[in-house]
Amino acid sequence: MNKINETIVTNQQGNPDAGLRTSVAAKPQPSRSLQDWVDNRPGKDWREASEQLTIWTADRLINRDDVYRIFKSPERRYLGHLITYTAPWFEDDRVYGSLNCNVIEEHYCGNDRGKLIGLHAISVENTSRWFAIDIDQHGDDGPVLGKENINAAFAWYGDLQVLGFKPLLLDANGAGGYHVLVCLSEEVSSRTVHGFVSDFVQNYADFGLKQAPAVFPGEPEVNPHRPYGSWWRLPGRHHTIEYWTKVWDGERWLEDQEAIEAILSIEGDSPELIPGFQDS
Repeated sequence: MNKINETIVTNQQGNPDAGLRTSVAAKPQPSRSLQDWVDNRPGKDWREASEQLTIWTADRLINRDDVYRIFKSPERRYLGHLITYTAPWFEDDRVYGSLNCNVIEEHYCGNDRGKLIGLHAISVENTSRWFAIDIDQHGDDGPVLGKENINAAFAWYGDLQVLGFKPLLLDANGAGGYHVLVCLSEEVSSRTVHGFVSDFVQNYADFGLKQAPAVFPGEPEVNPHRPYGSWWRLPGRHHTIEYWTKVWDGERWLEDQEAIEAILSIEGDSPELIPGFQDS
């Protein structure tokens, strides 16, 4: 609104009837170039699909909604300290429904690195709705380790397909970090899921990896001594660098809208695809 707004200014005696009329300029409007930058900055497709991604996440990934993991804002990160914490911060606030749609949608919008989140892999009933493999990039041997990581990621992605799963292979940071995610059609004993995914990656040395990748759930069950267990960062904006998740479609890496559509296409796989499931 470019018109000038008029307002009543009360005089020093506080008598509005004796007020003076003055003119206050309306709030300046952004220039076209600034507005274009705001509208089209990186992550536009993720922001526009944030509601759909939130619904998908609620349907496929939430094991518990009393707690979640959240990243600190960059200005609150200190060397040698964790850059995440359990939310809500106060234990008394950790109640049913704390992880709501607004929290998830803010993550996918990616406007604030202090609102990016991860979800816990085990419910309070010790069940899991998904499992994941985190093949991460660490150390200074970047190019070599990056090659080993991608070879392992492709191999595990392919092996899961052979078993009948429909996994997601995600490029998490564009620098050698890959995630493999499988959603399940129903809640399954976390002990069963953990046992399977842990055993599944035990051939890590075949790809030149010096240690097994992190898996989720990272433990058989939660308990009073470890009440929340492991957690996995949701796809979307990276917590440190300007990078948005890419998805492998079997031939190429998909970005932005194509990557989002690939994620939204994932439904839950039958837990009967887990070898030995009927015996567990």
